[in-house]
Amino acid sequence: EFYEEILSLGYSLTNQSISPQMWQLLGILYEVFQRDCYEYFTDMMPLLHNYITVDTAMLLSNPKHLEIIYTMCKKVSRPIHNHHMTQNVMLCMDG
Repeated sequence: EFYEEILSLGYSLTNQSISPQMWQLLGILYEVFQRDCYEYFTDMMPLLHNYITVDTAMLLSNPKHLEIIYTMCKKVSRPIHNHHMTQNVMLCMDG
């Protein structure tokens, strides 16, 4: 899989500004996150940081963008109460 390379390239392409095409990538990132959940979130963090800090106005102007960022952060920050389940399963559970 090439996720790390793609995420690194995405980070580089969003350091100064975020084009409409790169905003489309946010939706794709969310799909990857939904499928593979927590496994690649650490690799996504620098790119997500750029979405939040480089073009904050665009992020705040689109409720879908906000929902994506919020949902991802909510899932990875969910506390784990059941020690019999793995961390990844608990973090990916809908709730």
